[in-house]
Amino acid sequence: MTIVNTFSRAITTAICCFLILLLQPVDSFSQSEKDILKQAQELVSGKKYNSAFKLLNGFDPENQHPDIVLYKEYIALNFFVKSISHQIFSFRDLESYEEISDAREQDGPSDSYHFPVNDILDSLIRVFPQKYDLYRGLGDYYYEAHLRYGEDWIKNTEQVFDLMEKNYSVAVNHKAGDFKSYYVLGYINTSNQKYEESIPCYRKSIALNDGYAPAWYNMAYSWMNLDERDSAIACAMEAYTLYTEPLFKGDAARLIATMYNEMENDSAAIAWFKLSNAADPNNYNTLKPLLRLEVTNETEDTASTREVFFKLAPENPTIYNDLNEIYLFNERSQALIAYYQKKTEEYKNYPKVLGNLEYYLGQVYMDIDKNISRKYLLNAKQIFSEVYEPDHEVFGLIEDALNELK
Repeated sequence: MTIVNTFSRAITTAICCFLILLLQPVDSFSQSEKDILKQAQELVSGKKYNSAFKLLNGFDPENQHPDIVLYKEYIALNFFVKSISHQIFSFRDLESYEEISDAREQDGPSDSYHFPVNDILDSLIRVFPQKYDLYRGLGDYYYEAHLRYGEDWIKNTEQVFDLMEKNYSVAVNHKAGDFKSYYVLGYINTSNQKYEESIPCYRKSIALNDGYAPAWYNMAYSWMNLDERDSAIACAMEAYTLYTEPLFKGDAARLIATMYNEMENDSAAIAWFKLSNAADPNNYNTLKPLLRLEVTNETEDTASTREVFFKLAPENPTIYNDLNEIYLFNERSQALIAYYQKKTEEYKNYPKVLGNLEYYLGQVYMDIDKNISRKYLLNAKQIFSEVYEPDHEVFGLIEDALNELK
């Protein structure tokens, strides 16, 4: 009897528990999803990117939960160590002092996951067509793939731009867009030379996040192409202030300098080219226009800028062509001759550089003294014969120059 009663009670208890589970509100399951997302976010905050992705993947291995998938996408696009066509991603847990950019340059253990974001989000959109965050996520994915792979991706640039515009437009039209959504729509318009159409997109992006430097920079570029220089310079200055990466900060300063140069405000152009060089030193695209302005205005910094410019690539003829063009245009041939002659002594044991110096001295002298020009050209021919094969193009250039002197 005791055994029967105990068994009956056990059955009754089991049935009650089962009924309780059936009657549980749906929120109890969504709460579990929220807990998983919270744990993943905490792991990401601690740079445990692989652990976070693994946690989410374990909870939703079939990628059926939109919010889980969107956070997996966030991890994949921002914290991958290696990417294969943005279809396979590998992750690694980092120490607090490590940066993801450094980890990408280093070899080391990582876990890889097949995670074709575009296919997964397309499938989810078919199931949840009114969850507009999914469209924004798809736009983000195509934008990041474009930035990383450009033309070398599984879809061509035109297709990617169409997909970015289509998905971001759906998101913003249903109030699911963010500052990046509006920024990329502006970026697409700018890329397609639709400068007027781009401005409202950038303004909306900035209204949502006024600390996003690329929106300021690209709005400056659009204003510049609309010949609105004051607006362009103001936006570029905001970008310059906000950028922290040397390359981008230097680029913003160079854009400002270029506009001042076009406005024939030489002093402001020189100042901003110098700021560009300070942020991103020894950039050819900064030093060349800076040197041109300094030679034209005969500033006290001309000699030091010329030296830095020359040392960018003393074996490269482009440097000498630029120097000749800048100095001869400004009728400063004697200053350039003196500089080249000084360098011939400094580089007497470097035949490729010495040959360039002799050849370009010959070029400068062609309109001054043909005999001296011929001497330098023949010197260059002799020096180059020690380092180049007889069919090298430089010998044809020398012969052409010598024929002009006849």
